[in-house]
Amino acid sequence: MKYFLKLFISISILILISLQPLQAKEIDQKELQVLTDAIFMEARNQSTLAQYAVGIVILNRVKSKRYPDNVEQVVFQSFKKGVYQFSYL
Repeated sequence: MKYFLKLFISISILILISLQPLQAKEIDQKELQVLTDAIFMEARNQSTLAQYAVGIVILNRVKSKRYPDNVEQVVFQSFKKGVYQFSYL
């Protein structure tokens, strides 16, 4: 339970700091769940800072013109058939 509290705090900080520049883009509940799952699966046994970094990478990609413009599409983007950027997929 303590771990989930840390994860929740990390995600909350991530959202408060990183989403503010996106002003025109809001993350809906489904995207938030995908972001939470990606952070947990990629960095569940890492420090809070590592979890934060995973979230920042995803959100920076959402802001970039080189990647899809929403969290779900960034996380599930396939570069080759069956090859994904995030290892838990």
